[in-house]
Amino acid sequence: MERRELQLVSLLLTIALGCVAVRLFGLGLYPVMDTSEARYAEIARKMVELNAWLVPMYTYTEPFWGKPPLAFWMTALGLEVFGINAFGARFPNWLFGLATMALMWRLVGHDRTRGALALVVFVSADLGYEATGAVKTDPALMFSVTLALTGFWLGVAERRRGWYWVMFVGIGLTLLAKGPVGLVLCGLTGVIWLIWQRRLREFLLDWRWAAGTALAGAVAVPWYLLAETASPGFLRYFLVGEHYERFVVPGWSGDLYGEGHERPPGMIWAYLLEAMLPWSLLLPVVLVARRHALNRTWGDSFERFCWCWLVGPLVLFTAASNLLPTYIMPALPAASILIATWLLRVCPRGARARVWIAALCAAALLLPVGRFVGLLDPDALTRSRNQQPIVAAWAHHSQNVPAPLHYVGRRRFSAEFYAGGAMTYLPRAGDVPDAAVYVVLHEKWRLDALPARCGQLLHRNEHFLFFCPQ
Repeated sequence: MERRELQLVSLLLTIALGCVAVRLFGLGLYPVMDTSEARYAEIARKMVELNAWLVPMYTYTEPFWGKPPLAFWMTALGLEVFGINAFGARFPNWLFGLATMALMWRLVGHDRTRGALALVVFVSADLGYEATGAVKTDPALMFSVTLALTGFWLGVAERRRGWYWVMFVGIGLTLLAKGPVGLVLCGLTGVIWLIWQRRLREFLLDWRWAAGTALAGAVAVPWYLLAETASPGFLRYFLVGEHYERFVVPGWSGDLYGEGHERPPGMIWAYLLEAMLPWSLLLPVVLVARRHALNRTWGDSFERFCWCWLVGPLVLFTAASNLLPTYIMPALPAASILIATWLLRVCPRGARARVWIAALCAAALLLPVGRFVGLLDPDALTRSRNQQPIVAAWAHHSQNVPAPLHYVGRRRFSAEFYAGGAMTYLPRAGDVPDAAVYVVLHEKWRLDALPARCGQLLHRNEHFLFFCPQ
């Protein structure tokens, strides 16, 4: 490697690791946020509190059938190690992001410049930032899919024996991370690439795929059977409801844990552009400036593999009527590798290359640094989607006047998380019991619906905290 190229690789790796470090330092600077992040953090907290690691619990009596346990297991381990706080809840997904980057480097490490730039694109993109810290189940799926497809490329395409079995371990983990959708994503990528390369027959005639399927089943199937035994009805809801009806039934009303996210067909493509910001803004410039340079993308078998990886979720979810922006996350590593490939192909030579590299570095630092600086704002906690200040005020006042905490209306998972589950819900403001209690209402509620004895203590994050003496 030439000295100039080595310097560029060192610079890019420094930026990538710097972005990862910035994300790590910011994990605990803001509370877990309602609804999804706090919901998953609270499910993991209950797993720790109840020491119930087999079936995640939605309430203290109701199991959570919406997702397999891998992400909850990891989040619960983070809470065990670091305590019940935002850092502990987010740290495992930061590790998933870091492990995904390590797999990307293993995939593209033979071309260190492209590999280093791909890491920069991954960790500095909008969805990449979220993938390295938010309390969600998608980072676990992203890592598992990346592990499976890294094993596929190294074990099938490059015929490295040990990695062939890693592929099936990764497939098993996808089943524990998100369910059959992970298997479908890996299968789409592999089958499309094998057909493209005219190697499907060769793969099917290899006896190892049957043994590998058994290995993947050994990783995941025991949990599914144990979960159905412990919580009858799980398999029907999860396999049929979450993996069929959710995507093909408009306005699906069978969701036990939230509302449907109805979107027009093809919305997943817009989510891809959003996920890769700010890098997706450069694509029109790239296409206009150097179209001839991009034609070579189709000739390389590895780049064809990345295209198949990227297209998998797009094909799967294009016709879906119920989806979220994070559904594109399993394809994030492939999109990052392809964007790095395009950027290097159109990069000018000579002195002009320094300007181009400087622009790339500025784009890489824009989102991670900007969001980190935003977290330093003292008003960052005044957000409508978290209840940490309300719960902290209740804990402070209840030291002198002990009384239970009641929320009026729908669930606030961040309140449950920070209160350690020591709270209950009231359907209406008029249902306040006669005993001494603390009551929380959203701004939209009529405050005069509370008993006259209740006095306001705090107004924060669109909620009021009242104390109602006996």
